[in-house]
Amino acid sequence: MTESLITLLQENGYIILFLGTIIGGEVIVLAAAFLASLGYLNIGFVLLIGTFGIVVADNIWYLIGREQGKVFIRHFGKYFYIKPEHIRKIKIHFRKRPKRFIFFSKFLYGTRTVTLISAGLTRLNYRTFFLMNLYSVIVWILIIGFIGYTSGISWSIIKEKIDFAKQLVFAIIAIVIGFKYYLIRRNRLDDE
Repeated sequence: MTESLITLLQENGYIILFLGTIIGGEVIVLAAAFLASLGYLNIGFVLLIGTFGIVVADNIWYLIGREQGKVFIRHFGKYFYIKPEHIRKIKIHFRKRPKRFIFFSKFLYGTRTVTLISAGLTRLNYRTFFLMNLYSVIVWILIIGFIGYTSGISWSIIKEKIDFAKQLVFAIIAIVIGFKYYLIRRNRLDDE
C-alpha cells in the first residue's frame, strides 16, 4: 500500500496530495514530505497543498454536521465508527471549551471526524470553527511534515550507509576469494 502510494505521488504529485488529504490525511502528508526530502516534491508546496486539502475536508465534515448531522450519523456513522453516544459526549465538551476541543482533536487519533461533525451539530459559530481548525491544521501539518521530511533525510543517510556496507562486504568477499585462490594455487605449485 505504502509503496503504491509513493509511486502514485511521484507520478502525479500535488493532485494526489490534495485529493489524498481530503480523503485521508496523515499517511499522504507523511509520504509527500518524505518524497520532498528526496527531491521529488517541494516541501513548501506539500505543506501548502496539504493544509488546503485538510481544511477543505474539515469544512465538508463541519457542513455535513450542521446540515445533516443526525441523519448522517444514523445512516453512515457505523462506517466511521461514530456512535450517537460519542456525539453526546463530545457535545458536552463543546459547550465547555469549543476552541480547545477543535484545536486538540487534530492530535487525538480517531476524534477528528467526530469532532468536526459535532462542531456542525452544535451550530458552533463558523468563523470560530474555521479559525481554530485552521490553526490546528497548520500546527498539525508542520509536525507531520517535519516527521516525514526528516524520515526522508534519515533514509538517505541510511541508504548511503547500506550502499557503503554492500560495497565493503563485496570487497571483503572478493579479497577472501582471491586469497583462497592464491593459497590453492600456491599449494598446487608446492606439490609439483
